[in-house]
Amino acid sequence: SRAAPKLHDTGRDNLWYVAGGWHLRRLRSMAIFKGGPSTLAGWIRDSLKPLADGRTMLFIDTPQASGDILASAALLAGESLLIPTKLDAFSVAGVSAVVEELLDLHDGDGEEWAIINILGVVLFAVNRQASAIERRTREALRHELGASGVRLLDSSVMASDKAQIDAIMAGVSAAEYALMAKTTTLPPWYETLGTKADDRLSFAKNADALAADYEAVATEVDKALAEDLG
Repeated sequence: SRAAPKLHDTGRDNLWYVAGGWHLRRLRSMAIFKGGPSTLAGWIRDSLKPLADGRTMLFIDTPQASGDILASAALLAGESLLIPTKLDAFSVAGVSAVVEELLDLHDGDGEEWAIINILGVVLFAVNRQASAIERRTREALRHELGASGVRLLDSSVMASDKAQIDAIMAGVSAAEYALMAKTTTLPPWYETLGTKADDRLSFAKNADALAADYEAVATEVDKALAEDLG
């Protein structure tokens, strides 16, 4: 279908989302038999054209696996790419695989599909207590990315399983979760005696720090967009 995708309200000003669901999985199967990633990328572009008004920014969240047809289609259809990675050696190698895949997807003449602009690589799930590991990972990534000229963002996102999971389950952003942690009055400890630990409402102590990390990444990405696309 060439109709514009349905926009779902998030309850926030100027922010909507499009759900993929089984429709996208069906397109994946169809594209495999009708031309592969380039065909799927064309379908995605066509469906999003009604939303391209020159003011709206569209974000596509792709699968993690390199080589997945949806991820490949997004690389072809998109204009800019931000690559998140963890600190382990396999993740670092995966970053190099994504960069190589971009070259493989390019058809050579550049008329229909241009190589996507890589805004940068950002570290996430970073243990702030393991500074030596982060430093070695940054050195390894700079070595891997040296020839391509891809930037490694200075900012990163800390590891905070509780804050991340709580925010996802509540359907809120990290900043909104941090505000909830500040403004929600919890029952006194003695009223929770005898209840299961999993039933007690609590907030992550590092909610503010996690929100600050996301803000720092967003600021750096915004600057990179202005430099690369402006």
